[in-house]
Amino acid sequence: MELIPPGTNAAPCPRPALALLCATGIAFGLACRGGSPQNQGPPPMPVKLVVAKVVPIDDTTDFVATLRSRDSAAIMPQVEGQVTRIFVKSGDRVARGAPLVQIDPAKQQATVRSQEDTHSARVANLALAKQQHQRVAALRAEGIASQADLDQAKAALDSAQADLQAAGAQVREQQEELRYYRVASPTAGIVGDIPVRVGDRVTTSTLLTTVDKPGGAGLEVYVSVPVERALNILNEEASHGKLDRELLQLFIEAKVYEKTLPRAGATAGIVR
Repeated sequence: MELIPPGTNAAPCPRPALALLCATGIAFGLACRGGSPQNQGPPPMPVKLVVAKVVPIDDTTDFVATLRSRDSAAIMPQVEGQVTRIFVKSGDRVARGAPLVQIDPAKQQATVRSQEDTHSARVANLALAKQQHQRVAALRAEGIASQADLDQAKAALDSAQADLQAAGAQVREQQEELRYYRVASPTAGIVGDIPVRVGDRVTTSTLLTTVDKPGGAGLEVYVSVPVERALNILNEEASHGKLDRELLQLFIEAKVYEKTLPRAGATAGIVR
C-alpha cells in the first residue's frame, strides 16, 4: 500500500506508466537530435560520367624464349662419370681440340692397365709358341717327330698370334675410350653456358656446354608456347601470310598437335 501525504487529493501515478512516459520522452529527444545537420554522414562523392566506347584491346602474353646460334655445337660426353675439372668458363674463345671438361678416368685407366697386362701375357705365349714350333720342326726334319706333332705346334703358333692381335685391338680400343674422358671442343668458337659443376655425375645425354662459331649464319629463337595458345598463334601467322592457310587447316583437321603434344600443359615450339 502507498501512503499519500495529508492535504493532497492527487491520485497516485502507477510506476509502469511513469517508466513508459520517460522512455517516450527520451526517444523523442534522440529523434529530434539525430535530425540535426552536424550528426549526418559525409556528403556523397561526385562521380564522373563517361560514355562507353568500343576500343581495341591488345591481348599480349609473355613467353620464355631461347636464343641459339645456327652454328652452335652441343657438347655431350661419350662416356659416363663424375666431373673432376672444368677447363673453361662461359664466354671463352677456344680452338678446335681444346679441352673443355675432364671426367674422372680412374676406372677406365684401370681397365687399360688390365688390357695391357693381358697383351703382355699374349706376347709371352706367342714367344713360347714360336719356340715350340721351331723345336718340333727340327725334330720333324730328323724324323723324330711326326707330322701331326708339327701341325699341332703350327696351330698353337697361329692361335697365339691371333690372341696377341685381339689383345692389341682391345688395348687400342680402351685407350681410345680413355681419351673420351677429356671432352674437347670439336670446333673453334665461343663457349656458351656451362650447366654442370665439378662433382656432378654426367651421362652420355648430359649437356655439358655449347660452342658457338662467331660470325655464323645467324641466330634462331625458340619460343615455348602452351598448346592452347599455339593454334591461335598459327592462325595469326596464317592471316598475315606467314603460314600457308591450307597447310594449317590440314594440320588442325589431322589434330597433329594432339598426337605430338598429348599431355596437358605441354608446350609447342614456335620458331620465328
